Amino acid sequence: MAWTVGDIPNVVVQGTLIGNGGPRGDPCNTGSVIFMKTGRNVGDLLNDNGITWGWFSGGFGARNPDGTVNCAAQHTSVAGFTSLDYSSAAEPFQFYQSTHNPDHMPPSWVEMIGHTDQANHQYDLSDFWRAAESGNLPAVSFLKAARYQNGHPEYSDPLDEQTFLVNTINRLQRLPEWRSTAVIIAYDDSDGWYDHVMPPIVNQSNTDADSLTGPGSCGAAPEGAYQGRCGYGPRLPLLVISRWAKG
Repeated sequence: MAWTVGDIPNVVVQGTLIGNGGPRGDPCNTGSVIFMKTGRNVGDLLNDNGITWGWFSGGFGARNPDGTVNCAAQHTSVAGFTSLDYSSAAEPFQFYQSTHNPDHMPPSWVEMIGHTDQANHQYDLSDFWRAAESGNLPAVSFLKAARYQNGHPEYSDPLDEQTFLVNTINRLQRLPEWRSTAVIIAYDDSDGWYDHVMPPIVNQSNTDADSLTGPGSCGAAPEGAYQGRCGYGPRLPLLVISRWAKG
């Protein structure tokens, strides 16, 4: 896979990417820059098979009065956290040449949500409900809460996250499409709200990237081994909510 880090272009690597860099070209990214110039993601596979899809992110479509992207849009949560709505580092399809929408362009019209146009399958969370309530729900939709409701420590908490989930699922259940809908609730890999047990050490490693145990706590890695892959990481819940889900 060819990718860029900062101003270093066309670096081909096999390894582990550690850290929270943001996608190149996104005006809301203020940190380090990472961009996948080649390589394919699940969005590419859905396109190849003619399946409508979209990534819908809280705050993605916020605009200033002059039409520029509003990266400063924010909310205060029920738990009292005030934080920005949009997170560029949590917008996975922005990292790929094939699926990015660096200028946060809106869909050309509601009927194109889920199809390839100027938005390139990257939307604001409000676009999901515009599509859903006009009978144009994509076959596959990824919903990402705004930061104040995503359950992440520092700028959200589980109560905010539960508010987002309950409101979203209740609203989905009122749609005709609910008869054939499955909601999969998945969490990212490192925030630690849910697991109280230390995972097993499965790879020897000796780097400060192994933040769970600290440098030197995983033993000495053999020559040529990738560093920073000490353990499995915390266990995560995965919930499926649907009329068709078995109890």
